[in-house]
Amino acid sequence: MVRPITDDDLGLRVLYDGTGGTPQPETGGPVDIVAVHGMGAHPDDTWCKKVDGDDGPVYVNWLEHERFLRAVVLVDAHMERKRWPGIYDSTVGLVFLGTPFRGTHDSLSQGEILIRAQELFTETPVYGENLGILRTGTESLTDLVDTYFRIARQSAMPRVACFYEQGASEVGGILRKDLGKAIPSVILVNETSGSLDLNEKSDKYALPRTHFNIQKFGSPGEQGFRLLRSVVQTMVEEGPQLISTRAQCDENKNGYRAIPFGRNEDFVGRESILQQLLERIPPSTKRDDCQRTAVEGLGGVGKTQVALEAAYRVRDEHPACSVFWVPAVDSISFEKAYREIGEALGVQGLDDDKADVKSLVKAALSRESVGSWLLIIDNADDLELLFADPALADHLPFSRKGSILFTTRNHEAAVRLDIRPIITLKEMSNAEATELLQTGLKENQTNDSGRKYEEAEQMHRQALALREAVLGREHPDTLTSMNNLASVLDSQGKYDEAEQMHRQELQLSEAVLGREHPDTLTSMTNLAIVLYSQGKYDEAEQMHRQALQLSEAVLGREHPSTLTSMNNLASVLYSQGKYDEAEQVSR
Repeated sequence: MVRPITDDDLGLRVLYDGTGGTPQPETGGPVDIVAVHGMGAHPDDTWCKKVDGDDGPVYVNWLEHERFLRAVVLVDAHMERKRWPGIYDSTVGLVFLGTPFRGTHDSLSQGEILIRAQELFTETPVYGENLGILRTGTESLTDLVDTYFRIARQSAMPRVACFYEQGASEVGGILRKDLGKAIPSVILVNETSGSLDLNEKSDKYALPRTHFNIQKFGSPGEQGFRLLRSVVQTMVEEGPQLISTRAQCDENKNGYRAIPFGRNEDFVGRESILQQLLERIPPSTKRDDCQRTAVEGLGGVGKTQVALEAAYRVRDEHPACSVFWVPAVDSISFEKAYREIGEALGVQGLDDDKADVKSLVKAALSRESVGSWLLIIDNADDLELLFADPALADHLPFSRKGSILFTTRNHEAAVRLDIRPIITLKEMSNAEATELLQTGLKENQTNDSGRKYEEAEQMHRQALALREAVLGREHPDTLTSMNNLASVLDSQGKYDEAEQMHRQELQLSEAVLGREHPDTLTSMTNLAIVLYSQGKYDEAEQMHRQALQLSEAVLGREHPSTLTSMNNLASVLYSQGKYDEAEQVSR
């Protein structure tokens, strides 16, 4: 019978003092090796191996003998102790021996372990729920591994070595044979479960041992120990540089940043909207819920720019909050952004051929251990994409430490996403527009009202070129830029150019958004207006009729946009002298 564990066994117990009992100077000291035994193991025999001695069998604990460790611990770290503020900051290597990162073999059942544990520890309560972490795929185990990944990836991480077993273990040896069934020998922690896939500083090694002796060494000459020693020596040699790198960094204070656009240094105006957002979107605003907020507005009013500025302000005011940006233009861009989030968080399984990336990342962000975060879903306009099968809306995470900000042109999308509040963004006021224009002009140009349209045209051309390069020609924001440029061309009387730009934008809108999309209907109306400005009344009439017919079918006869289409058609009919028809349409 193994002796009962006492209070003396708790905490750290020094097995071997490499200093020889002499205190080390404040400027340095030997490298410490901290050994942590597994759940249910006993401190007396975890690291001991039975070997033949001169006077019979003896138990050797390789952590206690200088003949094992002297080849490992003869390197001085040369770092001031005040620069070692915590365990993680001062850890230069991690060695895992048979650690079940993804659970153990199913034969090692909780019930059987619990029965055996209660027999052994009669005077100490045994908490069966703690054994749940051994099950493959449990949330507690996944959460624990993900937490380590998140912490490790935030700074210069230590080298990691994972040793996994190749020998089958006799599970009955720890559960006894009289439990009612014969238990075959199995590999309890295989290569998949016993390995971490981090980066070039993580390695895995196979040992021809079982789960119960993978950590036991009887001689420095054993092949397994020589391999372990070389791994630890590499960690020790890399230690000073690693700690020096950490000492120069502000460790673990900042969240992740996955914002695809740089900050617009010329951003002006919209302060009232930004104040509303900053009062709502930080994750700390609602401590018992996952906040959802939406910025709704027509295409081209600046929703993305407002969300971008809000994201950077949250970053500045809440540095521990991670900020993630996900475009909802199509399923491909959505999943690509989710994959990047998963890689930043160290989510396991992303590279599996059949991996459900969106579900994996949703689960990761839903765990409070990942910390506070702001998730921005940009261009959440397409109802079919959001709510049809498969629905992107089903992959939105929930965490009391999280907040989701949507930008959308579609009010129905915001309502169906159960978003409160919905903040409406309108076109810039004259004061804001003037401030924006003057921000991009030289001082001697700000009073030259005659050049405003020319400057506006150049700004819109630059915006269109940038969006085509970054987002592609068929992106909704690119279409908005085309429409804006066409409008300013129309305002300058450049009707031919405006017509060509409107025709291109309409053709792309029909292909990308569909003929019945509200933005496509707006494009039809805009083209009809520029045709009317050129005196092309027949073409303008036909375009207005199409827009009205589709608007009635899609939006309904009483919708404000439909009523506007009626008025537009009546105007062009009246200009052609078709007074009776104009009157009928206006009724």
